[in-house]
Amino acid sequence: MTFDECVRAFLTYCELERALSPNTLLAYADDLRRLAALATAALGSVPDVSQVDRSLIRRFIAVQRESGLSISTIQRRVYCLRSFWRFLSDTGLDTRESPLEGVRLPRKEHRIAAFLGETEMRRILDAAGQHRTRPWQIRDRAVMATFLFAGLRRTELTSLRLPDVQLGEGVILVRSGKGKRMRVIPIAMPLRQALQEWLVLRPSCCHNFVFCNRMRGPMGRHALEHLFGLALREAGIDREGVSIHTLRHSSACALLKGGTNVVAIQQLMGHASLQTTAVYLHVSGEELRAAVAGHVLCV
Repeated sequence: MTFDECVRAFLTYCELERALSPNTLLAYADDLRRLAALATAALGSVPDVSQVDRSLIRRFIAVQRESGLSISTIQRRVYCLRSFWRFLSDTGLDTRESPLEGVRLPRKEHRIAAFLGETEMRRILDAAGQHRTRPWQIRDRAVMATFLFAGLRRTELTSLRLPDVQLGEGVILVRSGKGKRMRVIPIAMPLRQALQEWLVLRPSCCHNFVFCNRMRGPMGRHALEHLFGLALREAGIDREGVSIHTLRHSSACALLKGGTNVVAIQQLMGHASLQTTAVYLHVSGEELRAAVAGHVLCV
């Protein structure tokens, strides 16, 4: 079977049986397309899947490194290839030992992700409500409040629909969570107020997404990036590594500092395991020093 035919079978399996998200399917398709292009260039023709060997996989990884991609991105692409060859093995489409066997990657450098302190979070909220005109300043503040108080991912926020925001029950239903995991998030009072103000002013649309753009279509990624950039500049925040995802990280850190236990944070953030939550959260050096100073043997 040709490589392209195997890829189509794999993507169909991922969509129908594994129920992977559209974004993940697009990423997998792109990863495998890149490998196919490299194999075609090396072999002079569209390859059969059995022609892709370990040396070609290692060349693929080397090309990624040479292009300046981060270790985490390369690891994600190699994970796609491992999943692809597991599928081929399970279905009998490639009975060889996987060409990924014996392939090793450098370990990812552990970095503490950027997060916003309480003062910075307040400045972001205030800044989001100062630019533009009503109702868009009300919308922008509601968007920032949803990120900071509910800890949503970007795609979770843009996928949020009107029935998912249940102000009477005081909860947000996240139906499009990572790994298709649904979760329920209690609405904090500041978020309730921000959402109420926006829903009163939200223009009539031909869709039921909570957040819309100025053309009354669903709010998309580029609109969010633009909104966030304006709010950052207005708030005077100019630090390396601060992105929209920083708002989610800041929400989790705020919960931790407020005394919320890690298991509850795992559920609120929609993490598959506590290990993810443990990596995601951290405390400042001052808090660590205070914890050591308060050790029972120091009292």
